[in-house]
Amino acid sequence: MKNNKLFLCLLLTIALLTVTASADMGPKPSVNVTLDGTDEICYGTLLSTTDSYGPHSAWNGEADEAQHAENKVQPYYSLDYNVWNAFVKYEDADGYYFLQQAWILDEENSFTWKYLPPDPFKILLYFPESDTYYSSEVLERYAFDSYYTVRVGNGALSVKKSYNYAAEFFTLAIRILLTISIEIGIALLFFKREKANTLKFIAKVNITTQILLNLVLNLISFKGGLLAFLFCYFILEIAVWLTETMLYLKYEKHAPKNKLVLYAFIANAASFIAGYCFALIMPEVF
Repeated sequence: MKNNKLFLCLLLTIALLTVTASADMGPKPSVNVTLDGTDEICYGTLLSTTDSYGPHSAWNGEADEAQHAENKVQPYYSLDYNVWNAFVKYEDADGYYFLQQAWILDEENSFTWKYLPPDPFKILLYFPESDTYYSSEVLERYAFDSYYTVRVGNGALSVKKSYNYAAEFFTLAIRILLTISIEIGIALLFFKREKANTLKFIAKVNITTQILLNLVLNLISFKGGLLAFLFCYFILEIAVWLTETMLYLKYEKHAPKNKLVLYAFIANAASFIAGYCFALIMPEVF
């Protein structure tokens, strides 16, 4: 029991370390904002607590405004000069900054800041027809891809988190069932001549370790994104393989030890390759 706890602690520690190591690699966090309950033309942005964040910065008041009108200094989007100017002139009560990134809310009434959105931030909406602004309270990203739904009412902007946790649970269940099915299927081929107790024990170990593994990976994906998931997947799979091998050798007495070691390696390699391929082919599921 003491050894089992040690391996579980090691697994969780590796997960936390690898998430930190992956923080500056690959895809960056995003913030998605959906406006509910209006058909009026609207533009949206995120205000920053500092005058620069990543490659984005507030207007310093020195650039030629004609350049903005011609969209020559806006590499990430095309924004009408009058709208850009309206955001530049906005004065936030808490001193938050407009980083010259803004989007017209599309047919789905939403916009997404995909590359290094500020954190913390405020959501700011601008309605050019009425020349009206609506600003949210201070918010923080709560996931690698954070979703918010906003509504204008009574002269204020209300905000709620709108991450699709039901879909997240569904994809988690798919991953768990996939990995368990692969490893138990290989166990049936390996140990069809052994006693039923051998298969039962192997099944219990697999179900336990794969549920724990996928829960940790799901947390990593939620907080760190796909690259962190893929980066951690290999390391955590090794930890699971070693844990399962140890458990088989220590507690399973009815099957040859060399057969148990070979099974643990092949089963975990197969489930890892299958999961890794699915993660690359269908990242929305993983």
